[in-house]
Amino acid sequence: MSIQLQVFPQWWNGIMNPPTAPAPEMVKFPCHTKKDTANSDLTAGAGTTLAQNAINYRLLNGMIPGQWYGFYAAGSGIAAGTSSPPIFPTVLDRGGSGVMQKISGLIVGATYEFKITGPVNFGPNLRLALYVNNTQLGGASVASNSVSTFTKDFTATSVNDTIIVVYNTDTTDYKTINCFSVKQKQTPSLINTSNGSVIVDLYDNEDIPLTFSADDFKNAAESVQSYSKAFNLPATKRNNKIFDNIFEITRYVDGNSINFNPLRRTHATLKQDGIIIFEGFLRMLDVSEKDGEISYNVNIYSEVTALADSLKDRTFADLGFKELEHDYTWDQIRNSWNPSGGQPISYTNPDVSNFRDDNRTLKYPFVDWNHQIPVDNGNYGNAGNPRLVNLEQAFRPWINIPYLISRIFQDSEFTYTSTVFDSNTWKYLYMDFNWGAEPTGAAPIRMDECRRKSNLGAHTIAQHPSWSTIRLSLPNGTSNDDLWNNSLYKFVSDVNNLAIDVSYRIQLMNKPFPNVDAWTATMRVCKFNQAGVLLEVFYTESVEIAVGGSGSISGSFSTVLQANEYISLQATTYNSDGDIKESDGTESYLNIEYSNEASQVYTLLDSARADINQWEFIKGLMTMFNLIAIPDPDDPNNIIFETYEEIFQKIDNGKTLSARNITKDWTEKIDESTIKSEILSDLAKNMVFRYAEDEDDAAFRIYKRDSAGFLYGSKEATEPDLNLLTGTEEIIAEPFAATVMKPLMPQYAELVTPSIYGLNDEGLTEGIDNLPRIMFNNDRIDFVADFSYYVPPQNGGSAVTAQASYLQFSHTFHLSNPAPSSNSADLNFGICPLIPPTWTPTANNLFNLYWAPYYFELYNPNTKVITLKIKLTGADIATFKFNDHIMIKNRAYRCNKIDYKPNDLSTVELILLNFI
Repeated sequence: MSIQLQVFPQWWNGIMNPPTAPAPEMVKFPCHTKKDTANSDLTAGAGTTLAQNAINYRLLNGMIPGQWYGFYAAGSGIAAGTSSPPIFPTVLDRGGSGVMQKISGLIVGATYEFKITGPVNFGPNLRLALYVNNTQLGGASVASNSVSTFTKDFTATSVNDTIIVVYNTDTTDYKTINCFSVKQKQTPSLINTSNGSVIVDLYDNEDIPLTFSADDFKNAAESVQSYSKAFNLPATKRNNKIFDNIFEITRYVDGNSINFNPLRRTHATLKQDGIIIFEGFLRMLDVSEKDGEISYNVNIYSEVTALADSLKDRTFADLGFKELEHDYTWDQIRNSWNPSGGQPISYTNPDVSNFRDDNRTLKYPFVDWNHQIPVDNGNYGNAGNPRLVNLEQAFRPWINIPYLISRIFQDSEFTYTSTVFDSNTWKYLYMDFNWGAEPTGAAPIRMDECRRKSNLGAHTIAQHPSWSTIRLSLPNGTSNDDLWNNSLYKFVSDVNNLAIDVSYRIQLMNKPFPNVDAWTATMRVCKFNQAGVLLEVFYTESVEIAVGGSGSISGSFSTVLQANEYISLQATTYNSDGDIKESDGTESYLNIEYSNEASQVYTLLDSARADINQWEFIKGLMTMFNLIAIPDPDDPNNIIFETYEEIFQKIDNGKTLSARNITKDWTEKIDESTIKSEILSDLAKNMVFRYAEDEDDAAFRIYKRDSAGFLYGSKEATEPDLNLLTGTEEIIAEPFAATVMKPLMPQYAELVTPSIYGLNDEGLTEGIDNLPRIMFNNDRIDFVADFSYYVPPQNGGSAVTAQASYLQFSHTFHLSNPAPSSNSADLNFGICPLIPPTWTPTANNLFNLYWAPYYFELYNPNTKVITLKIKLTGADIATFKFNDHIMIKNRAYRCNKIDYKPNDLSTVELILLNFI
């Protein structure tokens, strides 16, 4: 029985189709050069040729690789230094002329085609002599009227051979050469022209051992894929050509001409008796020399491992989301809520990936991003309800999971098939693209500060109900170059969405004795619109000021101003005699730091989750849903992703093997003398299924604290009766974190949101750079009760006084306004108490839906791992699938691992199935 290893050219990227790209060009053309004045009037010496004279001269005087050098014979009549690009004149009986170039990057032993191309024809009577180094390639070629090209083959003797062209004619006309070309030729005996593969020489009688596995049943956290153990290949002439003589320590190959790069994957197949038993990729491990014998140390591995290798160095930054750019406005946010058929987001750029669904790809759900949404005090027409200070407090982008998967595979050399990824449930899965702790909707248009203080003039405070504006002026030595109105004493925004951080103090005083009455003054910090209508009071306090005494308020806050809205400090008093005045001893002040976050074009998606590793993203999804990845037996570049239960499906009832879904009977193939039955006694007593812990997530930390350390969204499976077992094994769906879902505030039971915010050292809430989250889109929710929230007039939009609906995301597939539906799928691993505790969690969680079949099979006391020797052939391996059920002695098994060695007994690890 014969073993045959085939590899495919790397420059086909492993695709089994004829190449579309030609072999790389080794010489540079056209020949923009001058005649070599130092090499003029060469005379052929005794026993030498013009070409030999020219190259001897160049060897003495040096040659720059890639540079053309011209030369001509003595008495040719060509003036020294005459420009000759790319026309090479020759004159009757004048000896001839030529050009030469030292080539870099040749492969020693490889065959190259030396080609010269003229116009329509060279003729008549042009004579060409082609040389490599000092050796002429055959005799001189004589042109005719019908000839326009000359070709000669040569074998490279070094990586820097020199080519020489000598030409002359018996006429006085000029001959134009359009192109010189040197390209590597593939040896017909080496290449299988139907698919580009080459057959690698093996050592005599070498059998290449293989390991086949789709998962590691005994360790859920591991995924062991098919591979070969390392083996050696001899450094034969054929193999040296295939691997570009990589064993040569002086080897240097130009990046444009290299055929084998040990840092790239090489598509390979392994055949036994003409049957493909393994298809994947070859990796060069090292080259060794022992007792003068050189060998290549290699292994081969499956497509799934190759996918992990190809994605491990790629991040979301490599994908680029320019096709998802759009204006960040309330109208766009609302449009994202619409299902198919409704008004979608209006994207700035065209759909270049062909995966964008304008109604589905990007959504803006209501999320509690910083827990700083205030309650409207009535100034915004929605008293007692939430008031968004800016859109970023609640609305930041989430991107559809199938879209992200499609984009990842689009940029790889692999494809995928998956009923899971294409399922209706997954169409509603999204990952957040939160841009971090601060609401940076776009690059700031302006950043500055305003600092004002009172001039210590004793200005009288107006009597109630009138209000006086505290008179603040520029500090000494500064100019009025900010947004301060120095006549009306107010800070005025000139753009929409001006984020400001404010600190302030109002200092008032009462007249001294003989005025004997104490008076009350009320002070406040306010926001007004352009018409002077009061929008918001940030702080107000009434203070009694004693005779000769003073009173003050001070503090800080943050808010957002729209165009022409302004901030001012005000005070009023109930005294009618003008006794209460601004202080003439302690300054009042207003300090404002501001930046314009007006996001006219949304450009953050490329950076929001830029550092997420693409393979970690895929692997995290596989962990959540207990997915198995296996190569497609019908397509070497396609990977199948399915659930554990789907791959290792249950056996059906029936009287025949076929009816019971048992595909193979290997009873007659086993070696009964070497059967080993292993009880799974090294299992952990506890298995914990959870997400990565986001330590900055305040809601998650509080939940953990108040539930005696329980991790929201986790599942601990334990077997208390199995008292010989100890320890804990954790299955962690990194890089994702669990998301606590609760009402925005206790009084707003209908507004249920994901809670993703932090607490600083002072105990104040803030935005965080959260770990990525996966949630379901629950679609738009309309409030039933008389409830709504205020939306600010940001980025050119109009204010919405009472918005009575929102887009809801949660970790359950359906919510029943607002509690989770009892039969809905849940992205939590296990059942956990919800907030509020009156809600009943669904049992259709990740563990029960996807992990239970594996877990209960693993911990079933009847489960055994059977290791035995089986006589398997290449045909057995070629037709084997990991979802095959195998019958041995009237018991059904599934295969966990096969250590296959051609022409010998294979070691097979089987799992005894317990459901028959």
